[in-house]
Amino acid sequence: MYEGGRELEDFASFIKEKTGVAARIKVPHSDVVVVDTDSFQKIVMDETKDVFVAFTAPWCGHCKALKPIWDKIATYYKNDPNVVIAVVDAHASQNARLREQHGVNAYPTLKFFPKGNKAEPIKYDGYNWEDKLMAFINEQTGLHRAPGGLLDDVVGRVASLDTLAQSLFAAPANTRDSIYAEATGAIGKLGTEGAYYARVFKKVMEDGEDWVAKETKRLTSIVTKRNAPQSKLDEVKIKLNILSAFVKEKVEEAVEQVKEEL
Repeated sequence: MYEGGRELEDFASFIKEKTGVAARIKVPHSDVVVVDTDSFQKIVMDETKDVFVAFTAPWCGHCKALKPIWDKIATYYKNDPNVVIAVVDAHASQNARLREQHGVNAYPTLKFFPKGNKAEPIKYDGYNWEDKLMAFINEQTGLHRAPGGLLDDVVGRVASLDTLAQSLFAAPANTRDSIYAEATGAIGKLGTEGAYYARVFKKVMEDGEDWVAKETKRLTSIVTKRNAPQSKLDEVKIKLNILSAFVKEKVEEAVEQVKEEL
């Protein structure tokens, strides 16, 4: 009697084990890390990693519904080196010890094992929706991923510089130099964090607010097409966030124009 998992790869493994014949099945790629009793200590209990674990069972309908969401979330966070999205088949006999140790009596059970404090995992009791799960991960890790994988709208922003940026164009022309000087001084104290603010302030002073709209349009096209590596998309999204502090109306016009052209 077959008592294994109900996924296609589970059936294929069973058939190969019994007949020696390997099925020609293309298994979809997943960035979820599969963990069992043998690897749990090394992966989940790694004190340098934040690990979010789904304890699942192959026959569980809610687990099946969670799987595509879990796969997407794992992909969204795969370039965040200290975050691991994992899954354990807690119903499998070889993982019975894990099921008992972690009090898994319903499926799926989701637990977050924070780095530096593995003795106190945090049970997730919210909705198994993409946005809710990501909000929980962000809260626990201090990250700022948004559904879809991009960074959210606050990453890279500096409130004091935003205030100066927003006041730049509202100020009379004869006072803009003093605002620019104040911004330059504040940016100098921030180091690399203020580098793109410095570029935007300089370009705005030289070329005016139309430069903001043109640059926003160019960068929005990059993140919309998603052809660049995730690290590049993160860099571009931070720049877009900073640009949004300058002449908000111009930025919104540029974003809408890109959407219309695609």
